[in-house]
Amino acid sequence: MAVILGGIHNPHRGVIAKEIVDAVLVRRADGNSPAVYHTQAEQERRLRSMFEKWCSIEGVWSAAASKVCHALSHPSWSNCPQSMASI
Repeated sequence: MAVILGGIHNPHRGVIAKEIVDAVLVRRADGNSPAVYHTQAEQERRLRSMFEKWCSIEGVWSAAASKVCHALSHPSWSNCPQSMASI
């Protein structure tokens, strides 16, 4: 959660955390069964979509988010208005 600007003080943090979990997991683990994960390709697609959605809202992603996304070579992520790709 270090990539969220303001960390625990960001009013969007809880929603973003849930969306990250939902992007990765089909179903959470419970007492009787293990967690079920989306495929890697589906996780990437869902995470990219979630990141891009939140790019339209000022004050969500820190400079670290853009650096991580840039380092992961996801070109569409560098289209974020908050992108720090030039750093």
